[in-house]
Amino acid sequence: MRIDFVTEGTVPVERLRSEFLEVAAQFGMRFVLWDSKAPYRR
Repeated sequence: MRIDFVTEGTVPVERLRSEFLEVAAQFGMRFVLWDSKAPYRR
């Protein structure tokens, strides 16, 4: 699944990964963050 979102101001990608990891771990999920300009990867 691919989603887009916008942050208020500049947020370092390391912070996003860290905070997403906390939530993903609670549900046994994995995720990957890509720049929205990057081509779709499978």
